[in-house]
Amino acid sequence: YVAGSEDACSQALRQGLECLNETGGMEVLRRYNRPALLSLEDDTGAVHQTIVVKVQGTRAQLLIGGANHEVAREDLEARWSGDFMLLWRPPQLDTRSLALGNQGEPVRVLRQRLRQWAGQPAEVEPSDVFDESLRDLIIQFQRRSGLVADGIAGTRTQALLDAALASTDSPLLSAAAP
Repeated sequence: YVAGSEDACSQALRQGLECLNETGGMEVLRRYNRPALLSLEDDTGAVHQTIVVKVQGTRAQLLIGGANHEVAREDLEARWSGDFMLLWRPPQLDTRSLALGNQGEPVRVLRQRLRQWAGQPAEVEPSDVFDESLRDLIIQFQRRSGLVADGIAGTRTQALLDAALASTDSPLLSAAAP
């Protein structure tokens, strides 16, 4: 992320990343378990952008101007509004909301990933049609993830699914599950 040149979401998309603006403070951030861009206010009221890259216990590691800084979590939270921007690399860049009746590769990938999350065996020829069985899996995932269980795989649902299925080389805020 390069501050000032253009917004973070535009920069993210050019690098194959997806962008999600979220609010809710540390509890919500820890659910996504991904590094995020935060705006922090200093003692003079000036706002600075930083990336929180790690949260362990009472400490947080921030990336500010290319350098890592460790701070107390309570100090971070005192200077932070609770809003954050999550940047993540989805399995495919097409993360539009998916719902009953949609078709195509994004639906097939979503089905495979949800089956993996649920501990179900992979299908030999997974359907690319968003049907009731996929909707039911989404609702199950959304309920367990603390989301509104509407059966629609929006960006929040897809980002939390991505965090739940994080690969070993994927950047996480905490090595332990949130």
